[in-house]
Amino acid sequence: MIPIHPSGPTIGPPQRELKNIEEIARLYCGPKAYWHSIEFLSTQLLPPSRNGERLHPGHWLTAITKYLKLTGQDAPAGLQELHRDVEAAREVFRAAQDRAWGNRQCAPHTPPDFERKEAKAWDRFSEEKLAALDRFLFGKTNDNVIVALPCPDCKTGRLGFKQQVCSVCAKIRIRESNRISQRKRRTQSAIRCQKSNEIEHLMSTK
Repeated sequence: MIPIHPSGPTIGPPQRELKNIEEIARLYCGPKAYWHSIEFLSTQLLPPSRNGERLHPGHWLTAITKYLKLTGQDAPAGLQELHRDVEAAREVFRAAQDRAWGNRQCAPHTPPDFERKEAKAWDRFSEEKLAALDRFLFGKTNDNVIVALPCPDCKTGRLGFKQQVCSVCAKIRIRESNRISQRKRRTQSAIRCQKSNEIEHLMSTK
């Protein structure tokens, strides 16, 4: 299973070296559990923040904005888009995780199929986080102005290098294309079945 920290970030010795926004973003979008990305907030010589702001991914933007302000750093304009994209991908992962484990029967050992489905969903989630990080770094300039073009589909996502639509809309396009393909296959199968029945009927009447 994907590792979950049992009690939040570990409180370690104070660290005097402050992290910049690029380091924070790379931690947030890394292929690890969420608590790894905010563990540094507990080890800095800063006023303590509420656990809810640090431990819940939905409050990451608030906690990091406060951290940047306290350390005299400016929050870039693309930080909100980064948080939105990562949390949207996290919701997709959690839905896939629920589906993988939703029909689990009581058994002494975890069926390998459940872990395989969860691992596959985690890999997709990690890819989405890296794509969001690429868009954030691509659109970030020295004066913290986002220059990346908006997504033509949703109008809110940002395009990364050589992207035609944002990663979220790309997933939607793929799902819609799969649905259309499935409908076509079902229609073709029904037509073949109908023709086969007609031929059998004609043969039987001769």
